[in-house]
Amino acid sequence: MNFDLFFPTPVWWEQTELETSTLTDLCYRLRTEDTVGRKLSNEGGWQSFDFRPGVYVETKFLEEKLQAQAEQCVRDYGYYETACHVVIENFWFNINTQNNSNMVHIHDNSFLSGVFYVKATPDQGSITVYKNYALDYIVSSQAPIQQYTNVSASAISYVPNTGKLILFPGMLPHGVGYNPTTNDRISLAFNIKLIRTDDERYWPKTS
Repeated sequence: MNFDLFFPTPVWWEQTELETSTLTDLCYRLRTEDTVGRKLSNEGGWQSFDFRPGVYVETKFLEEKLQAQAEQCVRDYGYYETACHVVIENFWFNINTQNNSNMVHIHDNSFLSGVFYVKATPDQGSITVYKNYALDYIVSSQAPIQQYTNVSASAISYVPNTGKLILFPGMLPHGVGYNPTTNDRISLAFNIKLIRTDDERYWPKTS
């Protein structure tokens, strides 16, 4: 019997060699300027407010990396490259120290979302992405699972590490485990939009 796996959920990741010290300095500077930050998915720790690409020179090298990778994602989906283009929508920093985590959530209105680890080690809590809950219910409720496979698994985790870059569809539920160490885990999260260029309904309106 043939066994095909179709309709996969893509997750892209790379352990880059990008230098992160300038991003570390920027993150701590922003926290000094705003010690409260905001609370969304974060359980403890500190999260910055959103900022746009191009605001800080320190993020330029990462913006270039993300733009190139997002364009590859468009090709992986098989879209007409002449009918759309990708735009980095926003960034925000996260600082999670001991026992801090991020609840499971999605990023609405986002083609791609992801995280770049500015300062992290593999023992500081993984990011986990989850299967659609309805599909997971159908699979896991039928019988006890002896061994999880690509078909039956409900979640997959990626350990953090300085310089690691992870991208995934914005609709994919994901959360970050607690950091058991006393050292800061610093990440820079982002959203990427896909803009249609072949239909005037998607064009920006001018006054």
